[in-house]
Amino acid sequence: MDQNPLLTRLKSLKQWQGGKGYTIDSIRLAAENLGDPQEGFRTIHVTGTNGKGSTAAMIAAGLGSAGFKVGLFTSPHLSTMNERFCIDGTPLSDAQLEAVLESIVEKIGESFFDLSFFEACTIVGFQSFWMEQVDFGVIEVGLGGTLDATNVIKCPELAVITSISLDHENVLGNTEEAIARDKCGIIKPGTSVFVGQVRREIRDLIEAEAQKRQARNVSFFSPKDLFSSQLRGEYQALNSGLARSCLRGLGVSEPAIERGFASVVWPGRMEEVRGFSRPITFECAHNIDGIRKSCRALGSVLESEPTIAFGVLETKQWREMLGELLELSRDFLLLEPDSSRSLPQNELQSWLTGNGVSFRAFGRDYSRFITDEIEGSDSSKPLVLIGSIYLVGAIRGLLGLPFGPLWQREHV
Repeated sequence: MDQNPLLTRLKSLKQWQGGKGYTIDSIRLAAENLGDPQEGFRTIHVTGTNGKGSTAAMIAAGLGSAGFKVGLFTSPHLSTMNERFCIDGTPLSDAQLEAVLESIVEKIGESFFDLSFFEACTIVGFQSFWMEQVDFGVIEVGLGGTLDATNVIKCPELAVITSISLDHENVLGNTEEAIARDKCGIIKPGTSVFVGQVRREIRDLIEAEAQKRQARNVSFFSPKDLFSSQLRGEYQALNSGLARSCLRGLGVSEPAIERGFASVVWPGRMEEVRGFSRPITFECAHNIDGIRKSCRALGSVLESEPTIAFGVLETKQWREMLGELLELSRDFLLLEPDSSRSLPQNELQSWLTGNGVSFRAFGRDYSRFITDEIEGSDSSKPLVLIGSIYLVGAIRGLLGLPFGPLWQREHV
């Protein structure tokens, strides 16, 4: 059956370019013309360099276990655009997306298609959650905070900052202080602020920004907040501890939090998959801080040296990433993410050759990679596919792995 033309047009919209002079005026006007659907439910706004998706998913799961109807907006998607918009843990169907798009275009017309892809997806998320009459919308920032499309939310109930480290320096600034200041843009008057593990200087900066922006209160993560969940990886204890603090701040009971965390799923993050010729771990880690945390987590759960399948975008600190990964293994498979910004494979090859590391190169021949290394491998080594979310998502999609349900809502 042919795809709905509105869905086709949404998928073909230009990517966000940002740059000097960019504002969120266009999406703010679109939201206003639509009736500001993002103000029709309670919102938790989540930003941070790493961990924001996992933290958002756990907050949503905890709220669902407490009986609330919850919408979760995240980006980018792994395999299909629908994954960005989850209601009670399940992505919207094409039919639901079509209905949302029709309601948007009926009200604001062709101007909707003047937005960038991410801006348009943000509007779709807001409108779908309003149409579904969710109690809470857990909204993950796309990039930064101040000039992110999601920042048209007027006053989120909670503003959550998971972590601060260097990433997207060309947009957000080349110091942690500049990045933290940008992310503080989601703090609004009367909002409660929850912050993950950050160094003292960043903590002081966020506290000052929160006071300047008239936040209701600020809560900082401490080691006593560490908490376990079903999600694998040492770093997830940080994320679940922060999510737990947020949920307690919303009045969610401890039993509901524990039930939610015991069942939550977050695909592509320390995700172990069996049933193929060898066990696979999928791990999206797109910057040096993320890779370091991933390597510590992998080192604690892997019983033998893995084969590392790696691919990343050209803007990333790939040399430093490879240096960290060499602590885990010297057996590499090279892949290129399906993106115009993909790091050319020959650069990885040159670096590994210069460091005496063996590798096999697959480029974007994902079918051969799956045949040789996943379905028909005679290696006894576990396989770790790590790096770009675009790469992890493409391989998961080709293997037919599902996305969700991420959590189950309990009717209480």
